[in-house]
Amino acid sequence: MGESRTLMNMDLYSAYRKYCGSSVVDMNDVVRKLVSLTEYQARSRQVSLSVSLSPDPLGIKANYFSLLRGAMYIMLEMMRSLEVHDGERAIEIVTSRENDRAVLLIRDTSGRCAEEGGHGQRQVLFPGHGGRGTGFPSAFRIFEEEGAEVTFREKGEGRVVTVSMPVVEPRSAPSRKALKVMVVDDDLVVLDVLDKYLDMLGCAGLTVSSPVKALEIIRKERFDVVMVDLRMPEMDGMKFINLVSEVFPVERCILLTGDIVSFDSELLKKRKGIKVIEKPVNFAKMRYALEPFMEE
Repeated sequence: MGESRTLMNMDLYSAYRKYCGSSVVDMNDVVRKLVSLTEYQARSRQVSLSVSLSPDPLGIKANYFSLLRGAMYIMLEMMRSLEVHDGERAIEIVTSRENDRAVLLIRDTSGRCAEEGGHGQRQVLFPGHGGRGTGFPSAFRIFEEEGAEVTFREKGEGRVVTVSMPVVEPRSAPSRKALKVMVVDDDLVVLDVLDKYLDMLGCAGLTVSSPVKALEIIRKERFDVVMVDLRMPEMDGMKFINLVSEVFPVERCILLTGDIVSFDSELLKKRKGIKVIEKPVNFAKMRYALEPFMEE
């Protein structure tokens, strides 16, 4: 179930790829997100993950979510095949800079059990040669569409996938500051989805499940936009907006509500000019609500 949910999240990224386009991204950031999305799958399969990141940013011109999707396919394919091995189950991820190229290396230990006398079945999936599932072939197509050079080799201890792309120097990176958005909702599932939407839009998001805690944070930190749920047990969105108005402009608040017709939300829209988004919130609604602030 966890794996299918992860792939559904990646499909969500793919569905809205046209909104994101290519930009300058740090390969290290892609790996950090990759690890956060796959660490549960690794633990459940008893696969150890080790990560070594380049000390310097590795700026590359690509679509962030396409790179993430491709790396996810490789990771999940490696983890699936490691399940049938009795030997060491490990995946190593390394980023580095080689001359003018950013390099991502992912390798597993799928060959070690044969050398160490393990009796598990060895499965080596060669890219483009009938590997089960989407796996390596799909990953390689994604990377190549992004202009990356991809190599696959089987060493004695396992398989190694290397992805390299030209480095974009810092002076070529966009200078526009990311929109800083706070989202307040007592539903953790909603927070997780909205956090992914903010990532897709290139925003710096902070999700908070407690409106009381959110008030404490917003009195200390600066935010460009605050999104808050109307119905929460600790404090409703109306009261939250009234309290936050002491330190934050009300017109930069966005109210989330599951009420199709709400007298309170209609009153807020008319009297204070607050935007209201009807739940469930999809990517298009989120983007439409935040676009005016992103264009400032």
